[in-house]
Amino acid sequence: SEFVPKIHALQNQAELLRSGELRQVIETMKSLRKSDLNSVISEVDELLSALIDAIQGLRDSALSSTEIRDQLESLDLLEAKSKPEKPKRPARKDSVETMMEVHVMGLSHHSAPVEVRQKLAVAEAKWNEYAQDLVNFARTSSGYVVPEAAVLSTCNRFELYFASPEQKKYSAIDCVNEFLREQSGLSSEELDPYLFNYSGHDAINHLFEVSSGLDSLVLGEAQILAQVKACHEHCIAKGGPEEEEKVPGAGGKIVAKMLNAGIRIGKQVRTRTKIGKGSVSVSSAAVELMMSRSMQDLRKPASKVHVGVIGAGKMSRLLLLALFSKHPDIKVTLVNRSVDKAEAVLEDELVKARGGSNASVASTDDMFDVMKECDVVFTATGSEVPIIHPENVEGRQRPLMLVDISVPLNVAKGC
Repeated sequence: SEFVPKIHALQNQAELLRSGELRQVIETMKSLRKSDLNSVISEVDELLSALIDAIQGLRDSALSSTEIRDQLESLDLLEAKSKPEKPKRPARKDSVETMMEVHVMGLSHHSAPVEVRQKLAVAEAKWNEYAQDLVNFARTSSGYVVPEAAVLSTCNRFELYFASPEQKKYSAIDCVNEFLREQSGLSSEELDPYLFNYSGHDAINHLFEVSSGLDSLVLGEAQILAQVKACHEHCIAKGGPEEEEKVPGAGGKIVAKMLNAGIRIGKQVRTRTKIGKGSVSVSSAAVELMMSRSMQDLRKPASKVHVGVIGAGKMSRLLLLALFSKHPDIKVTLVNRSVDKAEAVLEDELVKARGGSNASVASTDDMFDVMKECDVVFTATGSEVPIIHPENVEGRQRPLMLVDISVPLNVAKGC
């Protein structure tokens, strides 16, 4: 603080010299006589000596850079001692220290035939197991190439949402592609033409279109939003023997946030637009198909046909809701391996409110006997192999309409 004013004065003097005062002094000195010039030079010597003394004093009183650094370090040390030391967070094994990028890879009804889609289809109960298998498949000695993954598998699409370190983007995509070939048993030539892959903003935009119903087979259908919610719930599940979900999810923070954003957008689209007005699901579209073709193919009005529904899952419930909305008293037989579960579907409040007065249940053991009495049979089970073959429908005396809304297919070719 003592030498700041002095430095300021020296700076002012330097500015005056730079502005031309020095030139004026020299011109004045030239016009002086020798005796006067000697006097001026003497004064200049005194001035320079005083200036040198001032600079030397500033140098003596100023701290060197080393001394300043030492004093700052001592101050930091004192401050650090006065504060309690924060516990250091242990480094996670295989932790990723780089930026993460999101991706989606899969196929859908837009380009892939059902014969290919069913090769990749995964039952909802196995979504987490499938995701964990992918994470472990893509693990290397240096860490996880795909540390986060989530599965969305429906009748019309199969999609893997995953995250990877930014610098391992292409390695991650290659790993997922290879994993899908291994799981499906399809070669690169058989599978790759139907696969799509998006990264970053494109992956997020695709998810938003899916959750909003814009990418669905039936535009605006509401079931897909529930399926995206299920994907999110599975991927964040902790898992364990006492948990409802035995296998923990592999979603992680990045994929979980991405799916949560997709759910939020899906809700907003349905709230702020009319996309959901009059929308239908695959199940209700199947009912519409049956109604439009019953007279042509069965020679009966839709209200008079006997309908068999094989399976008692979500798709069958939606099918019954659509069917009873059109014909509350239509004759229906719901076939399922667990008769109790089939009865529970018919006792569902929404289903019961729309109809079902002529509905009954039957065991899977009696499926072919039920089919003999039916005019229309809808199949919607989780079986991974066909359950109805050509020989099961041979010898019928009257027409039978088979409508398969399952993936993998429940009805074999040739039926």
